[in-house]
Amino acid sequence: MESILVNSVHKSLQHFMLRNAIFVCERLCAEFSSEMNLQLLAGCYLQNNQAYAAYHILKGTRMDQSRYLFALACFQMDLLSEAETALSPAHESGLEVPNSAAAHCLLGFIYSDAMVFEDELIPCIPDKVDGRRVDGIGFAAELKEEGGGEKQSEASKSNL
Repeated sequence: MESILVNSVHKSLQHFMLRNAIFVCERLCAEFSSEMNLQLLAGCYLQNNQAYAAYHILKGTRMDQSRYLFALACFQMDLLSEAETALSPAHESGLEVPNSAAAHCLLGFIYSDAMVFEDELIPCIPDKVDGRRVDGIGFAAELKEEGGGEKQSEASKSNL
């Protein structure tokens, strides 16, 4: 019976029937309560933009995928310190960053959002380096110095 309900949830998600997937998955968790089923329910809630519901379901779970989904819910709710703690618990031995590449990507988003302070980004790349303007990726475009004899091409002017 459990596998039938799990398949039904996956098919509902595949066809973007999110409310049906949540309903069936809630019934699944009521009958067969396990962390794997809670992960599935949390995934349904996250896809339906209900991060707060996933947060409460996954709080205190220990499996890697559960911790990743919990961190994702925290990130969507702007609980950045909780998200970071869920992904990189330095105080607990034996636990690693869950979901490897995806979790490291999420940690990058968490750290970049944490750099926002009083509605201004902390500058991590200088605006100008050796007379060149540097964009966010690190590419440099030549700047015309005032009084300098060099002219810029039309293409470089449009890039500035």
